[in-house]
Parts: sequence; C-alpha cells; structure tokens
Amino acid sequence: SKNFSRYRTMNLYWDTQSSHLYTMKLNGRTVERRRKESINTIRFTSMVPILKRRAGSLYAHFQYDKYLFDTKTACDTSAIFTQDNYTYYSGGVNGSKYLMLAGKPLVISASLGIDAWDKGFGKVKMQLAGIWVWKHTHESNISIGISMVVPFNKVPIMPIVSYWHKFKIKGLSVDATLPSQCYLRYERGMQRVSAGASLSTNSFYLRTKLPELSHTYIYSEASIKTEICYEFIIGKRFYLSAHAGIDNDVSGGLYYKNGKGNSKMDPILEQVRNAVPFFNLGMSYSLFK
Repeated sequence: SKNFSRYRTMNLYWDTQSSHLYTMKLNGRTVERRRKESINTIRFTSMVPILKRRAGSLYAHFQYDKYLFDTKTACDTSAIFTQDNYTYYSGGVNGSKYLMLAGKPLVISASLGIDAWDKGFGKVKMQLAGIWVWKHTHESNISIGISMVVPFNKVPIMPIVSYWHKFKIKGLSVDATLPSQCYLRYERGMQRVSAGASLSTNSFYLRTKLPELSHTYIYSEASIKTEICYEFIIGKRFYLSAHAGIDNDVSGGLYYKNGKGNSKMDPILEQVRNAVPFFNLGMSYSLFK
C-alpha cells in the first residue's frame, strides 16, 4: 500500500457486538446457557522501536484489553462469568534479523512475552517465525514461511503465505496473509475501503464458581470476522478506521493457564454460539510512514 502502514506505533479500538445466547458444555453436558448483553471491548496496543538497523531491529510491544458484558438475570448470576468486566495485559519484546537466501530477502523473527490479569501473572509466550520473500515487484509480492508458538494448543507450527497484487484498475489490490486475513482493497488518496475477512482472538483469565473447575483458567475465543472496513489518514500519521460485519464463531471456551485443553486438545469447557453482527471504531498513530 502506498500510504497505509501495516504496523502502527499505537492503536486504540472500541468494539461492540450484538447480544447473543451462548452455551457452555463440560464433557458434552450443558452446564450453562445464558445471554450475553451490552458487549463492549476496549483495546490498546503499542509497538515501539528500541533498535533499528539495516541488519535487524528490536521492538517492545504492549497490549491492554478491557472486556465488558452482562450475563446476569433477575434470578441469579453466571457461574462462569462471575464479573461484568475483565482486564487482560500482554507485553514483551520482538527481534528481527534480515538475511538473504538464494538471492532473496529472508526475515527471521523471535518474540518473547508474558501476559497477566488484575489478579496476577499468566504465562510466558514465545514465538519464532521465518518469512522468505519469493517475489517482490511493483505490482506483486509473494512471501512464504512458518511460525512456531510455545506454548501451543492444537498446532505447534503454522505455515504462512502472504500475497499482495495491484490490479490495473488504479487503487485496487488484493492483500492476503493466510491463515490470518484476506482483503480486497481500494485506495484513493488518504482513504481506503476494504472488504474481506480476518481471524480474531479474544482472551482473558477468570475463576469460576463451578465445583468441577476450581482453578484459574483462560477464556479464549477465536472467530472469523467478515467485514467492510473504511480507513482515513489525518496528517500522514493518524489513522481513523471503522469496521462493520459479522463475527463468526470458530472455537472458544476455557483452557488451563498454559493454554492447553483436554487430552483431545479441545477446550475444557467448550463454548458454542451463533454468528453475531459487530462494529469497531479505531484510531492509530504511526511514527513511520
């Protein structure tokens, strides 16, 4: 993209979903079926450069999430979501090394971080990735690679395929990084409209009132958001965005603090819900164009 930086120094988002029913199952048995209402998420992320060289770079990253929703009824409260708000923190460092392989750029990236909530620390997370730029021209870019995450839930190593192509129609392009996102974009000046889908994850730590689950667990929900996005640049460094679409549930539920599930690698407590509409507003700032 000519004007739109992929990585931005600071990001602030507000996300809201429509009210919906959810079902929690333990070993196939329904233990709770309720309605989530007034669902809002506030998220702040930052990635600040510590060292930038032609041979490599080092960044510090931080994330703050605030989840607010209501599951109460006139009679009782949820045995799983015992609070109406949850806070999640994550931070660490990311280093990248730039090399050449067969005459083409190769980027090796490593990340080390830790997450927490308002009652203590969670887990240490590590990620290692290698991306090889197979093709890079004015009209197209193709990259391939792999990513390894520790601790992992179901898949320890994930292949990565990135494809960008600019069509002959001015401002029109396709931008895909699989398996995380795929968009058709139209850019004109300081504005950009995109249509497509992206993989999204929400996570926070909690304690339940269920006798079978008496420890601290991490609630994690993965979904695919099919959406239309509008972005606008103010003064070259400030970005405003609006997203609207459908949040489609992929998997979700409660896991141990290390991110592991049961022996089948499924959630200990499995969540089932329908697809729901969502709306997101965001503001970003970038040190670099």
